[in-house]
Amino acid sequence: MTPQNARSVILACCVLHNFLREKQCETYCPPGLADGLDNNGRVVDGAFRAEGDGNAIRRIYPSNQRNPAGDATEVRISLMKYFSNEGALPWQIAHVTRT
Repeated sequence: MTPQNARSVILACCVLHNFLREKQCETYCPPGLADGLDNNGRVVDGAFRAEGDGNAIRRIYPSNQRNPAGDATEVRISLMKYFSNEGALPWQIAHVTRT
């Protein structure tokens, strides 16, 4: 992947993250999951840092499986349908099909 493509992927991930934080906050990032600030401006650790906590981020271990879980496939298909229809941008087809 070229540096420019990597930059585009990272920026797209940031936009998607910010969108999910804004629109689906309770599901995507429940209160207290991420680090925050107390009333005195000190950092309060989020629940994701706690080992063994049900809200902790699970460790990802290397795998040689290449088949996504059913839920991941459903999400991918729903995003594909959205960005191919009402979420489409005027320039995207020309950009994706360029040679």
